[in-house]
Amino acid sequence: MINRVRDALPPAGSGSYADAESLRRWAFLKRTPAERLAWLIEALELAYRSEALKADNAGTTISPSGDRK
Repeated sequence: MINRVRDALPPAGSGSYADAESLRRWAFLKRTPAERLAWLIEALELAYRSEALKADNAGTTISPSGDRK
């Protein structure tokens, strides 16, 4: 099966907001799930290092369903 997004050329644009959104969506879909996860982990590490996000030191954990324990 051909991955049309991966094989497609980036959308042409003229610099508008709509063009930027189209390019952002195209770039996101071009990435594999592993690449997306690696990007998310890197972004979170940067946020914690810069203290834009604070670690929850209360000892709570979040289950896979999103519930706090």
